[in-house]
Formats: sequence, structure tokens, C-alpha cells
Amino acid sequence: MNGSRWYAWLPALVFFAAVALLGLTAWELRQAQLEEGRLRARFEELLRVPETLPKRAAPLDPAQLPEVYRELIDRALELGLEVREVNPGIEDGLLIVEGGFQEAYAMLEVVRAMDRPLWVKGIEINRLDDEGRRLSVTYTLGVRIAPPEDGFGSDAAP
Repeated sequence: MNGSRWYAWLPALVFFAAVALLGLTAWELRQAQLEEGRLRARFEELLRVPETLPKRAAPLDPAQLPEVYRELIDRALELGLEVREVNPGIEDGLLIVEGGFQEAYAMLEVVRAMDRPLWVKGIEINRLDDEGRRLSVTYTLGVRIAPPEDGFGSDAAP
């Protein structure tokens, strides 16, 4: 008779296995949320730091803007971001990309590390899915452009 009661433990085993699986899944989800929170805090910290105009590179001739934005597009694609829109402006440029949060954060670092007179003036982040794993990020970029009196295409006598 003892051999026929082994199945009495089966519901309890299934229940405990399900609870353990749910607990593990919840723990993994919580760890992912904590990591995203740390990245978001770092992202916001970087944006709060007042950044002076970049002086590490010479001002750009307006004719060089397409080259700078081509470099930005290439770097975004290398990071795995999808470039949705590029609007190179003389005063404010616009770059809209889609991808994960870590890639968007890495793009901010890429812009800051470029040896160009380029900086991020603002960022707008929109979630594309309910979980926030896919984002649309709009970077408003500033570019230091050389005035005509610096000798770039100026025909005026000194």
C-alpha cells in the first residue's frame, strides 16, 4: 500500500517547483530593473553636468557637417541602434535612434568622446514597448561652427 501513495506528493512537488520558478523569474526581473535604474541615474547625471562648448576640436566649416553626421550614423549603427532620422542643423542638430537603453547610453558616450566640436544639448526618451526594452531616443546636438571671418570661405580682406 505504501508504494501506491507516491503520487500524493506530486502536487506538492509541482507547487514548490512552480513557486521556485516564479521566484527566480521575479529575482531576474528585479535585477534587470535595478541595472536599468543605475544606467538611467548615470544617464541623467551626465545630462545634468553643465558642459561647456567643446574646445578640443577646431570649429567646423559648415561644409563639413555632412561628414560629422555620417560619422555619427556609422557609430550608431556599430552600436546596434537603428537610425530613424537625422536633421543636421547649423545651430541645433537632431538624431533620432531606436534601440535598447544600454546602446542609447553608449551613444551618449560616443558623442562626448568624438574629436569634433559636437555636444549633446538635450535628450528625449520614449518607450516603444510596455517593458521599456526598446526605446526611441532623440538627441539634440550642438555644433560649434566657424564664423565666416575665421577664413573658411571668406573673401573679405583682413
